[in-house]
Amino acid sequence: MKLLLDTHTFLWHADGDPRMSPSATALLIDPANELFLSMATEWEIAIKVGLKKLVLSSPYVSFMTQAITGYALTELSITFEDCAEYERASFYERLSHQESEAGEPATYP
Repeated sequence: MKLLLDTHTFLWHADGDPRMSPSATALLIDPANELFLSMATEWEIAIKVGLKKLVLSSPYVSFMTQAITGYALTELSITFEDCAEYERASFYERLSHQESEAGEPATYP
């Protein structure tokens, strides 16, 4: 299964936070699943750390590098073309596109 981690899921998983549900943890540690992280999440974390609204367990670069490589996350870039296409598409077209790109319904832990 392909799983896109949102910001909280990524942070909680990387820190072993007890707020992460056992079922979500099971999905994330299952080697049969592919884990993806959006550049938007990486950027959001950098902004919050820079504004001192988020404190990580280690410096940003170390934390992110260790988590991304340690969990074998695939980073998803965001281009201007992606944003323009998203803005033009209706909700149903976007949902359909997400599901067809993944080859299965979009899944969120």
